[in-house]
Amino acid sequence: MDLPDRTAVYFLNLPQAQNPRFPSVEDMQILLDKEGVVHGFTPERWAEILAELEEGKRTKDYVIVVAQGTLAQPGSDAEFDWMVAIDNDKPGRIMDDGSIDFRDRNLNTVVKEGDMLGKLVPPKVGVAGKDLFGNELRPPSPLNIEVVTDSRIYAEPVECGAMAFYCETGGGISTDSEIKKVKGRTHKRINIGVYPISNIEGDIDYSTGNIDFNGDVVVGGSVQSDTSGKAGGLICEPLKAVYWNRSSAP
Repeated sequence: MDLPDRTAVYFLNLPQAQNPRFPSVEDMQILLDKEGVVHGFTPERWAEILAELEEGKRTKDYVIVVAQGTLAQPGSDAEFDWMVAIDNDKPGRIMDDGSIDFRDRNLNTVVKEGDMLGKLVPPKVGVAGKDLFGNELRPPSPLNIEVVTDSRIYAEPVECGAMAFYCETGGGISTDSEIKKVKGRTHKRINIGVYPISNIEGDIDYSTGNIDFNGDVVVGGSVQSDTSGKAGGLICEPLKAVYWNRSSAP
């Protein structure tokens, strides 16, 4: 009789001399009752095993499960599925000939009014189990995700309890995330903002690539040769004129 993890009882089927003897169903029930086992033993199953043992069919099975608890079934973690490309590590645009245009890196993820940014799928709680003594076995807590947005983003419920996030105005996406453990539970937070102004601290050159932004772009330096800056609003360079790039501008 072995109860190390409170989820299983094993019969050690050690070799015996002539006329081997095995616990009957009644004997096994008495042994389990003595140990306080109230869950996981099926007399009919032990009767089948006992018949095989007495017929000499399980001489190589040295460890046989007598009673088995009900293991907890884990749930599923929450997920946030982006509906827009969030990738600031792209090397550039791949050309038809296989070369890479490092100017066209598109470091700003641009969205339009009404675009769905992503969908939060809530976690699913697992199913509790039961050990040999009738105690509940709790499933592990799934990862929960909290999405924090600015006032330019709104949320609406969708199918299966998920929540979709949309932008009220166009602009560039700013996002970061962090994972914390609170009282042993893992918690993830995703921050999302939509900003109509994109700040380029230095020049628009090969390090930034071409800028195509649906809003105002403030350039700390200047637009270098062989690169371009395009905006749905203003492009501002220090000590220089303000350039309009609106489709309605003269």
